[in-house]
Amino acid sequence: MALLAGKYQFERNEKYFEYLKSLGPEVSDEIASKLDGSKPTIDVVIDGNVCNISSSAGRGQKFTFGETFDEELFPGITVKTTATLNGNKVEVQSVFGDGRSGSRVFEFSDGGLIIHYSNAKGSGKRFFKRV
Repeated sequence: MALLAGKYQFERNEKYFEYLKSLGPEVSDEIASKLDGSKPTIDVVIDGNVCNISSSAGRGQKFTFGETFDEELFPGITVKTTATLNGNKVEVQSVFGDGRSGSRVFEFSDGGLIIHYSNAKGSGKRFFKRV
């Protein structure tokens, strides 16, 4: 479990702006540009079945693996989310109120973290190095 826990510094994005825009009209160009330009540090703490992922950008989520919880993706956009632990990956499935769904996979390695984002209309990645 120690492989997952740690601090990660932003390195780069891959098609992240496009992914954000694929979420729908709730995500304006201004919001997508702001998020795409952010360079956060992410802290991951695992305590048994509880995971806390927090960001220097002021966002974060604490959850229990396997339990569904309400998650505010963006101001005004709340989804039902379930996260599972699968080896070196935290797999997150989210469902919007209108039935749309998406996933995030936090893929951890000795060198860092890649967050894979996807939904029916797009995908993107964010890369972080372990610090």
